[in-house]
Amino acid sequence: MILTRKQLDDFDSEPMYSGVSEKRYLCPSETCKEYPADNAHRSLTVRDDGVFMCFRCSMKGKLASFSDHGVSSRDGWMTPGKEAKPSLKEIMG
Repeated sequence: MILTRKQLDDFDSEPMYSGVSEKRYLCPSETCKEYPADNAHRSLTVRDDGVFMCFRCSMKGKLASFSDHGVSSRDGWMTPGKEAKPSLKEIMG
C-alpha cells in the first residue's frame, strides 16, 4: 500500500504523539478499518523520517511524500537537514 502524509491526515486528523519523533495514527488498511476510531486503536506508528509500521496488521513502508534523505518535499513535516534514522528493514534485519 502506498501512503502519503495527506492520506493519513485525511483518514485520521488527530494523531497522537508517541515520543519526540513519532506519531500514532489509525491504520487505513482493510484489516484495521473495522476497529474503533479511538486512541487505543491508533496502531500505525509514523516516524518523523516517514517510516511507518502498523503493529496490528504489520503493514510497513515509507510515506511516499518523503525523499530518500528523509526530508519531505511537499509538506515540511520533518525539519530539513535532520539526519534520517535507519529504516525498519535495517533495524529488523
